[in-house]
Amino acid sequence: MNDLAYRTALQEKIRRKFYGHDTLKSKHTPQYAMSAERQYSQTFANLYRRFDKVVLRWLPKILKVIEKEQNQNLRTDDAVGLMQLIDLYLTKMMNDLLFWVCQPVLHLRA
Repeated sequence: MNDLAYRTALQEKIRRKFYGHDTLKSKHTPQYAMSAERQYSQTFANLYRRFDKVVLRWLPKILKVIEKEQNQNLRTDDAVGLMQLIDLYLTKMMNDLLFWVCQPVLHLRA
């Protein structure tokens, strides 16, 4: 059964429960208020947007270091230098994120 036929059959079957209303009323109360859920989703979306900006800022630098390492002659001590550079860039990414997350709190203390 395709999706359209299923939805149509389902609507026909439960039509009498709606009694002419657009939405069916729930029989249980929500655990959280709608405003709290909306605030949570907005906060998460803002955090994800900032995380995306930070990753897009630092990822090309990390990839450039890895490509440079792959194009050079292989040596045993190069892996340590590569890991140190990647660790440095990841630490900078973390500091950028922590600065952005803690920034509103710092303004409240002043």
